[in-house]
Parts: sequence; structure tokens; C-alpha cells
Amino acid sequence: MPFACPLPPRPLFAAALPVLLALLVLSPARAAPAAVTVTIHGYAFEPRTLVVAPGTRILWKNADDVPHNVVGLGSAAALRSPALDQDDSWETQLDAPGEIDYVCGLHPHMQGHISVRAAQ
Repeated sequence: MPFACPLPPRPLFAAALPVLLALLVLSPARAAPAAVTVTIHGYAFEPRTLVVAPGTRILWKNADDVPHNVVGLGSAAALRSPALDQDDSWETQLDAPGEIDYVCGLHPHMQGHISVRAAQ
């Protein structure tokens, strides 16, 4: 005896299809986290100060011809990049609200600040 796969009655399937399609179309799409680039140029972070929402990705790109890195200060000590040679980049995502001060560990006079704030 051959195996038969029972299908739902056609009227039920026809009635459910528009509902399923509406759910797909009307469901809010999850937006990709925002991304911001900080350029390292002339022994400075540009922009020096950022205000971003939680979940924002920050990309540091070294445009100088000497190595630099990103080192968080105080409670942001976990923020630490490898040394970035010319044209290298490093990215991290900031999920928790707070204030982050950072420097270049190789050139501590280079300073930056990021405020991570929830949308109001």
C-alpha cells in the first residue's frame, strides 16, 4: 500500500494563504545596526566625539602611515583593538548605554569619546 501524505482541504489552504502573506509583508523588518566610521588621520580621531544608539557598530580606519590602536579607559578597558597599520580597520559593536573615553595606546595624546544613549 503506497504512503499517502494527507493535504489540508483546499478551501482551508486557500483561506490561510492571504493571512500568511500579510504576516510576511506587514511584519516589521529588523534593521541592521547602524554603523559609524572614525578615521584616524593626522594623529587624531575624526570625529573625536560621537553620540550613538545602543547596537551601533563603530569602525576605526587608520589613514596615517604609522600604527595606531584604540584603548578604552576606566570602565571601558575591554575596548581594545590590535595595532592598526596604514589602511587597516577594526570594528566593534556598542550595545550598552554609557560613556566611553578612549585613546591611542601608542600615542596617548590622541583621545576620543563615545556617548551610547538609548533613543528617546
